[in-house]
Amino acid sequence: MSVIHTSSTKSGHRKSTDLGGLSRDNEGVRSSVIIVQEGSDVQNVPESIEILEFTGHDNISITPSYMEFRDASEGTTYRQLMIIQNTGNKPALIRICAPNSIAFKIRTLESGVLLSPGLTISRQVEYSYKRPSLLHAMIPIQINGTFVDYHVVCSLATECISMQPSCIDFGIVDIGCSSGVKILTIMNNGGKSTRFSVDLGKNDLEINVKPTRGVVRLYSHIELRVELIGTKEGTFYSEFWIKSTPNVRIPIRVNIIIPRLVVYHLNMTGDFTLIDFSPTFMNTENYNTLVLRNLSSQITSFVVLGEVDNELFSIKVICRSISCSVYYRYFISTLNNCPQKTISAKTQPAYRAFKIYPTEGRMQPFEGIVFRIVFSPTPKLMHQTRHLKTTECQDFMVFIRILRVHCTEVADVISAYNELTLKNQLLYKFS
Repeated sequence: MSVIHTSSTKSGHRKSTDLGGLSRDNEGVRSSVIIVQEGSDVQNVPESIEILEFTGHDNISITPSYMEFRDASEGTTYRQLMIIQNTGNKPALIRICAPNSIAFKIRTLESGVLLSPGLTISRQVEYSYKRPSLLHAMIPIQINGTFVDYHVVCSLATECISMQPSCIDFGIVDIGCSSGVKILTIMNNGGKSTRFSVDLGKNDLEINVKPTRGVVRLYSHIELRVELIGTKEGTFYSEFWIKSTPNVRIPIRVNIIIPRLVVYHLNMTGDFTLIDFSPTFMNTENYNTLVLRNLSSQITSFVVLGEVDNELFSIKVICRSISCSVYYRYFISTLNNCPQKTISAKTQPAYRAFKIYPTEGRMQPFEGIVFRIVFSPTPKLMHQTRHLKTTECQDFMVFIRILRVHCTEVADVISAYNELTLKNQLLYKFS
């Protein structure tokens, strides 16, 4: 094994001795670099490598000032062009010697060539990465009898993944409902492909991640679909891991609530709200209001129904809304539970004295709606109710329920149908 000693001068250039029959000064030796042969051991290799850019000598410039091979992988050959140019007005003697590592190759000029002003010499530097080879070498170049070291370095291809976003906040989610899909992007900013797998751990929040494993190509990205289903009420913090190079922790936060409708009114107690109108005269109208809010992360439909003897009836034909004393209850129901019967105006004439707007509708998540309730007794209505009561003063009371009806957006139905169709097509294709 042969050894090349290098030294530094004040000008930043290096001088050498005993290299291909050429002379070199040995003042101020800094370190030694060993030529590494295949299967040989490396000794006395400095941990940190100082790269000196070539700034020119005797009006001779080299482009690039130093050469770097990036993201090298084993078994691959890389090539770059080095150009030596005489920018002065005098000829210069140029000699190019072999690099101090067999991993780097260049066509040499041991005998030298006289480079005229304005002309250039082009040489292609070839690098083949192998495990025992050095990642840094120097090409000795003699300019008018002075040796300078042209630095050639190599950086290995490595995996470097990152996540966007770094954490996932699902916000407010209804209990028993899906949180919706959050997109987590795995980006590989390195020059080497890497595998990944998803480790959900205990998975108390029923977290679902697709895909759970795969390969991220160099300078590309993969999108993960993350969703969960709320099973317990409260605010929860959890995490899962992306096992790759390096391992990445993904924190998760979610606030799970029980969806419900809430009435805001002065006479509201629990699920019961009393709307009490002061005494009034016939052919007059009294108004009152209440606020109904959808405490849910989902779009909700509502319908106003009348209640007689614990049975629910539609009041849309008689009056267009809720009325008077409002008996409010919270229900999670479906459209099939809504009654088809209508309250009879003959048997229940009191419902004609009250009107409420609206009687049905849709509410966005956490949206509030103002209900307007009108009490308007008429002589005809008083005449219809006198056979029930003989006094001149009449009292009217009705009970109303506001039902919460779960609804699904058409876009969500179409998306779920398309996803199911695609899955069936893939199963049929590979079956």
